[in-house]
Amino acid sequence: DIEVKVDFKLPAAPAGSLVSISCPSDAFPVDLTDKQCNGLTKSDAPSPTACREACCPLTDFCNVWQWDESSQSCWLGYARDPSMCKVAKGFQSQFRHLERSHAACVAVRVDQMWENGVVLCVYADGYWRLSNSGPALPGSPGIPKPPVAEGHLAAALTSEWHSLVLAASAENKVCASVDGKEIFANLQVRDLDTGFAAIGANEWFPIEFRNLSISKATSGGGWTPPSRCPRPSVGAELSVRNCSRNGIFAEDQGWELVPSYQLKHIDSGLCASATAPGPVVLEVCDSSKVGQLFVNDYTLIRNRVQLVTSKAVQQQLSGKKTGEVFVGNSGGDWKQWSYFPNTKQLRNQYVADTNLGYPLCLSTCPSAQTSDHEAEVLVFT
Repeated sequence: DIEVKVDFKLPAAPAGSLVSISCPSDAFPVDLTDKQCNGLTKSDAPSPTACREACCPLTDFCNVWQWDESSQSCWLGYARDPSMCKVAKGFQSQFRHLERSHAACVAVRVDQMWENGVVLCVYADGYWRLSNSGPALPGSPGIPKPPVAEGHLAAALTSEWHSLVLAASAENKVCASVDGKEIFANLQVRDLDTGFAAIGANEWFPIEFRNLSISKATSGGGWTPPSRCPRPSVGAELSVRNCSRNGIFAEDQGWELVPSYQLKHIDSGLCASATAPGPVVLEVCDSSKVGQLFVNDYTLIRNRVQLVTSKAVQQQLSGKKTGEVFVGNSGGDWKQWSYFPNTKQLRNQYVADTNLGYPLCLSTCPSAQTSDHEAEVLVFT
């Protein structure tokens, strides 16, 4: 729940180069009929005309459209060299040379690879795009996710300094402005993204930034500490609940991954234990007890999701979206975890997972308290 402000300076855009909403007849000058280009991504466009129209506005990453007459399917993407497309009967296809417009981008709730988050790019030709992933680099495989919203500024940007603001609130609404003029306000975005504030560009070119500012969002109340749970005691069953947001430490979600493979709850000093398939409980820490050992890749679990295996049971630590945590190889919604050392959280995902929804964290709260929606953690480094 932050507001990111930054000034940027782009190379000048060609005069009168605002992106056209329509697809002109000369948009794809190279005819590739009866040729097949590999490495494209299937689209749901229902006809050759719709296939062409789908590629046309994707000026960053689509320079060829292809209609397969045998399967009545559309394929879109990027071909470095159209002469490499092989002869194949039954294909309608066209190619264009992309003249990419430079863009300055700002993001909130974004992961380290720009693959998930809330990303706004403002292009030199006046086009802007809000999406759930960063911009595609030249030659990137596949077609990026559809935009959350897109539009055009009143005019192309000059090569002077401009200001860009993007803010996200606890209600998962975003607003943005360029040079003090609102682009959009209160646009709804999905609630499962977590991560960093970021600035960047859509390709390699000279771009300047200055006056970067990251501050708390002024609305939404996302900086209020999460509801507290009773301090756990020996025998308490573990659960999961929505991860605390904005880097705020939550006592029930604070864990230390001990090198001995114990999961130590920081606030109580107790350790997770399982000696049979089923619930996981807290015990007085004792590394000689095999039930307290949950084997994991101590390094990789900080960089991606990993299995956490009970040494006593030889089955995985698993969880359900309804709040239960247990040791068992079946019946759960997930059985991989990732550790976030800044907030001491053991989460059920490292980057946004649309199948799991909002990130859930290992917790000592009773399962009755795991349904409160408390949104995500944003960690800044």
